[in-house]
Amino acid sequence: MTGSLKHALVGLQLRPGNSAFSGRSGGLAILEQSPYTLESRSNWRQRVKKVVPEYGQARGRWSGISRGDVARASKRAFDGITVGQFRQEDDLIPIVLRHQESERVQAATNIDMLQVLSPFAIDAVPLAQVTKSVEVAWEDPVIWRWDRRRAITVQASPKIGVTTPTLRDSVLSEFNAIKLPPGYKMDWDGEYDTSKESQDGLKPGMVPALIIMVFII
Repeated sequence: MTGSLKHALVGLQLRPGNSAFSGRSGGLAILEQSPYTLESRSNWRQRVKKVVPEYGQARGRWSGISRGDVARASKRAFDGITVGQFRQEDDLIPIVLRHQESERVQAATNIDMLQVLSPFAIDAVPLAQVTKSVEVAWEDPVIWRWDRRRAITVQASPKIGVTTPTLRDSVLSEFNAIKLPPGYKMDWDGEYDTSKESQDGLKPGMVPALIIMVFII
């Protein structure tokens, strides 16, 4: 989860819909405002747009079109649906049915006219006939999990000549001031965690080493 930027890393357990650390707000904003930050990012990447048709139950019943029919029509138009398999020696190659490129471009620019076919009907109907509206919404393309919980990681790289502890100290108070709801937690990772583990590994041997040095002296 650390990626290529491992200098100042903050990992947080977040539930879906929480916006404390989404996009450029929250942890990313704190890191970007620090004068010691060279670059920062989130492992959930930038949010992307998606087309969300709002299915109308009354219209769908009159037309004999279900939500599944709308989903299959949109998938067939863009991603394609698997209709069979082709065996080539030991490999099974899926046979995908989807619209031609010109039809896909037309459907993307005028999705209201996308033809939806019901298994109980003879003629297809346009998407606009069975939906209330077609909206564009934002979604997270990548959702990471840690111990089966959703976790978002914000990370930053210090500028040349700036050490990792300096960057961490410059943003530590602002991160500690963040009030997380019950069930949330925040952990420091990256070089800070690696250094801490190395120091903890040396502690058990320090006492015997001091005792031996006293006897030698």
